[in-house]
Amino acid sequence: MTEDLKSKTISGMLWSAVQRFGTMVISFIGNIILARLLTPEDFGCIGMLMVFIEVSNTFIDGGFGSAMIQKNNPTKEDCSTIFYWNLILSIFLFILLFYFAPSISVFYKIPLLCDVLRVQGVVLIVNALCMVQVNLLYKQLNFRLLAKISLISTILGSIAGIVFALLGFGVWSLVFKMLILSFVQCAALWVMSKWRPSLLFSWQSFKELFSFGGLLLLTYVLDTIYVNIQSLIIGHFFLPKELGFYTQAKKIEEIPTTSLSTVVNQVSFPVFSQLQNEREKLKTGMRKSICSISFLNFPLMILMILIAKPLMLLLFTEKWIGAIPYLQILCVWGMFVVINTGNLNLFRALRKSNIFFTVQLIKQITGLIIIYVGFQLGIWGMMWGIASTAYIAFFINSFASKKVIGYGLKEQINDISPNLLLSIFTGIIVYIIYLFIQSDLIILSIIICVSAYLVIYLVIAHFLRLEGYAIYYKLIKERFFS
Repeated sequence: MTEDLKSKTISGMLWSAVQRFGTMVISFIGNIILARLLTPEDFGCIGMLMVFIEVSNTFIDGGFGSAMIQKNNPTKEDCSTIFYWNLILSIFLFILLFYFAPSISVFYKIPLLCDVLRVQGVVLIVNALCMVQVNLLYKQLNFRLLAKISLISTILGSIAGIVFALLGFGVWSLVFKMLILSFVQCAALWVMSKWRPSLLFSWQSFKELFSFGGLLLLTYVLDTIYVNIQSLIIGHFFLPKELGFYTQAKKIEEIPTTSLSTVVNQVSFPVFSQLQNEREKLKTGMRKSICSISFLNFPLMILMILIAKPLMLLLFTEKWIGAIPYLQILCVWGMFVVINTGNLNLFRALRKSNIFFTVQLIKQITGLIIIYVGFQLGIWGMMWGIASTAYIAFFINSFASKKVIGYGLKEQINDISPNLLLSIFTGIIVYIIYLFIQSDLIILSIIICVSAYLVIYLVIAHFLRLEGYAIYYKLIKERFFS
């Protein structure tokens, strides 16, 4: 890896982390306030519709964004072609959602959802207008600008949602929050990005980008449906309140897992793409990525499981206590999500879209079977089925990675097992401490658990000289003390 690329990678990691963690923290704070003002049913209603919005957004961007990032020098024709394709497709999908909104509300047996989906669907067109700018900034590793835009739009969107909730708009507060966030983000990208579409549409560019992105598009659509299908099942077969609990738990669990996954995606994919012809360096980069990410994610998930109850009571009050077991099970699932993301980026960066599609399809079919079997045992059977899919995905991904760069299951387990074993060991010790010091003061219980976990985990990692610890120690020393 050249020094220039190394410097851009480190800077990209830091700014990508600022973007993701910053927006997640702001959204989380806003969500805490909204959860106290609204009901679980309100969040459940939005959760029911997100599967349709997410699938539509995936269709619009699909594999073309990845194709643009992967291509060495995308031309004006490439960018303009993708822009007009995204815009036309977003308008078509908006019309489709508008037409089927009454049927969707009948499916969920909640009439209000018809109007909510029709208004909420506007975000598809807004997002399509700025997807090229976003992907170009990813391509340039310009995460500093992306971070600023994301933080500003998230702040304004959250404030708008809270204001509408205070005014008594109920579920519409969540809709307006999403709309304002998207409008501000789109406007900022158009003002701060130099790229503008030309009056060009090239079928040659479309075919070239589609040859790489087409299979990714199908993969992304299937994956989005697969990820959101549990919300659809819970919303249809159980009470809206249960989906509200699940949605709220998911938002908490996503703070560490989705943030880390996004950082890995945003930075590792363009970096891996630039190293696609240097397999040994690519393998080394992959190893360091998995070691460093698992060093953070494993303890975070174990810690979240330990403090789930006091955390939920502190943040959302007792009306959200039903979300606690959802959160704990989702954290079990979330332990391997980020590692799976790193493996998948290999296939994308190396233009192995056929392997990417095959691996995802196998995982989705296996996962749906497991979720279906779990559903027969009720909602908790389904939730534990969902949790197990992350571990099955790890085995499938690592098998494919072995074929691609020779970094398979055995090596990956060797690299992550020290972090996993230390995280579990520390969790057991802290749980015993928690049993002895349980206090009516919720904040005190959380502070003791978090402090004890961090101290024990880091001290042992230091003495064992774990690779993940060494990577962060060196990074912090170079960036702040050199």
